[in-house]
Amino acid sequence: MLSIKDVEVVIRNKFLDCLDSDEKLLNVCEEVKNQDIQLFLISFVELNIDIESLEINSLSLLKAYRNKDLEPLAKHINAFIYRLNKAGIENHLPYYSSGFLPPIDLSKEP
Repeated sequence: MLSIKDVEVVIRNKFLDCLDSDEKLLNVCEEVKNQDIQLFLISFVELNIDIESLEINSLSLLKAYRNKDLEPLAKHINAFIYRLNKAGIENHLPYYSSGFLPPIDLSKEP
């Protein structure tokens, strides 16, 4: 099991100083001599990229939803259901259309 504490102090500090740029983080990873530590740090960067992608996608769907443009949301949900079905994962989810997803008033607080 590896953690950021296992990384040399100089590399760790460089890595932590570059958290604002995935490209800079990958450049720091290239400086690491220990292959296990290098793979650990690269995995962190890849996870960070995946999280950023999910965040962008979520914000895009939220914006479409607030604008009452339900087609992107329906497509996103249908793509998820398609992947479940293709993988043979049993589910009872129907496919959706923009007319089947009623808009929610997001201006009200719960």
